[in-house]
Amino acid sequence: MRIIEDYNSYLCTIRDLSLDKEARVSLIEDDEKQHRMYNFDGIKKTLCKKFRGEQTFSCDAYWEKEGKRYLIEFKNQGEGNIKREHLWNKAYDSLALLLVNENKTREELAQNTILIVVYDNQKSKSDSSSYQPSKSFDKITEAFKSYAKLSGVNRLQVKFGLNRFKGSFYHEVHTLEVNDFINYYYPELFGKA
Repeated sequence: MRIIEDYNSYLCTIRDLSLDKEARVSLIEDDEKQHRMYNFDGIKKTLCKKFRGEQTFSCDAYWEKEGKRYLIEFKNQGEGNIKREHLWNKAYDSLALLLVNENKTREELAQNTILIVVYDNQKSKSDSSSYQPSKSFDKITEAFKSYAKLSGVNRLQVKFGLNRFKGSFYHEVHTLEVNDFINYYYPELFGKA
């Protein structure tokens, strides 16, 4: 039995879920009603109020479709400004929050849960950091993965050391630029356009 039985009160637009509160800019400007997902930060706050004295980390969005669960973190910044330890905390705590609310084991959740981190390397061009993403390294990774007969989103490199969560916590882990997220995951999450 779930602690929060129905997630529908947490439905939110992608625009609101990807909002960078400091910059007051959304990573994805999508207000379409059929593209809503659950505000996982809101679910976290409800669970933490009930059982924990302090806040924990969580991904921004959560969605369930056809037996799969998706936890999505939107980072409205270039990959060079993203702290990997921060993402590790979100990956760990988000699955722990699902475990608290679901009547499933970690292994059962890991079998059908996908972690996705969405970032915007266009921000790297305007950031003050000297880090610039390596497009050539990404291309080499894609080529090697294609030789291994991987295709689509599975050909893209997993960044920020998040591969450590694949298998034990998540079935799949993906780190995607915003356009790749829209191209690969919008059809899977919301159906054909």
